[in-house]
Amino acid sequence: MKPMPALPDALAPLIDALSAGGVRPVLVGGYVRDALLGLPGKDIDIECFGAGSLEALTPLLAPFGSVNSVGKSFGVLKLNLGGYDLDLSLPRTETKTGPGHTGFAVKTFETFDFKTAAKRRDFTVNAIGYDPIARQLLDPYRGETDLENRTLRCVNESTFVEDPLRLLRAVQFSARFHLVPDAQLLQLSQKMMNAGALAELPKERIFEEFKKLLLKSEAPSVGFETMTRLHITPFFPELATLQATDLWKVVLRALDTMAEVRYRVDTDPLALMLAPLCIGVQDPNAFLTTLTDDKRLVLDTLEYVRYHGEPERLYAEAASDADVMHLAKRVRIDAVAAVAEACYRGRHPAAETSDAVTWLLQKAERLDVLTGPRVPLLGGEALIAAGLEPSPRFKTILDAAYDAQLEEAFNDEAGAKMWLENYLSDLG
Repeated sequence: MKPMPALPDALAPLIDALSAGGVRPVLVGGYVRDALLGLPGKDIDIECFGAGSLEALTPLLAPFGSVNSVGKSFGVLKLNLGGYDLDLSLPRTETKTGPGHTGFAVKTFETFDFKTAAKRRDFTVNAIGYDPIARQLLDPYRGETDLENRTLRCVNESTFVEDPLRLLRAVQFSARFHLVPDAQLLQLSQKMMNAGALAELPKERIFEEFKKLLLKSEAPSVGFETMTRLHITPFFPELATLQATDLWKVVLRALDTMAEVRYRVDTDPLALMLAPLCIGVQDPNAFLTTLTDDKRLVLDTLEYVRYHGEPERLYAEAASDADVMHLAKRVRIDAVAAVAEACYRGRHPAAETSDAVTWLLQKAERLDVLTGPRVPLLGGEALIAAGLEPSPRFKTILDAAYDAQLEEAFNDEAGAKMWLENYLSDLG
């Protein structure tokens, strides 16, 4: 395990000011975990022991920038300092008062010690603190050992089951940090799933964890395998059906490949990541709409699913330049090529790339249609200049003109005007 790095220079004056004001600041949560793993982080949670209230804490923070109190009802103040986003809070308890992830009453305590304050956290790896004044790691629940052993273990069984979202957090944490749930966590998860825990959550919160799994892990397959071990998969009927087929392993390999190749494409990475998963399910649209109401995301993903087989088809047919340009009119070639490669390597684990994808990318780049279609050389103004009155016929003519352009019947504006003259003449 790597040693805890030095405190960022930008934070040192704030830490000194808090200490001088009688507050003991302790860095907690994800920043400490990631630092121990050697991972960079810009989001830092600081628990402030000894502060009587958030109101008493605010004057100590004011010299360092604008204090955002948007999280005040949850006992949190926000501050941006030196490029770091800070959440400053008081030690607190969270008592279950209703269903779901937000059904908790928060109560702060000035006199809590770190062990008591950390008891409310979900996993031991997230219950590690760092005292920057004493330069001391605070680890009452042996989270550092669990990080070393790659074990995912809950802090407190009785409080863990109160928050169903923690099941999905377990899934994405396992994938992001290659952690294996221990036996107790497996038992707790089965108990919670049997009680219908995830049904308490709105789909927006469920999808947020899905996004983290897909976008923050190098091997999303680990998360989906953990989902199975935690008895969560049946909550998603499409995934449960897919899991029972030979295609499941292919899809998981395709997901891991997409996590690698998606950086080549400058477009929505989430649609790219969802596409291999949706290619495997029986009804991609139904699956996506149970996850999210983001219509643009759903349409983009379904578009990649629809056209993901085109690279291999066009390659097998030795397709013409015009065929490739027609494809670019319907879908981003660089995006659908990435999905096609992920699916190909999912089916062929030993392959480093797909010949069909390489061929299509080279052809599309030469034709300058890698990220979008050719710009039409003929527009409505040319039809008006030719003496036509605007009408529904314009679309028919312009579509024919664009198809002719892609077939390379003309390649400049002069050629487009000549083509139009001939086209109109043929129409009489």
